[in-house]
Amino acid sequence: MKVLPFIGAAAIALAFAAPVHAVDVTNEQDTDIQLTVSDSEGSELVNIAAGETVPNLCEKCKINLGEESVSVEGDQIAVIRGGKLSVRNN
Repeated sequence: MKVLPFIGAAAIALAFAAPVHAVDVTNEQDTDIQLTVSDSEGSELVNIAAGETVPNLCEKCKINLGEESVSVEGDQIAVIRGGKLSVRNN
């Protein structure tokens, strides 16, 4: 039995099963908000309802809320509270 093809197939399966680190955004306010999210492919408006969390928004991006902005990447969490943006690590 040849082991090499089995090892190659197992390595490919593990690569696809590896978790992707992506940024979550949580709106801890009692009101809906609208963010501008920018990454290497452009920017888009994202609406987030009061109390909602949007998982896996981006892998690396810049988030704007009004005049305020933060750069986030990986498994960080962007939090909106009191009209302000903050970042915490997961």
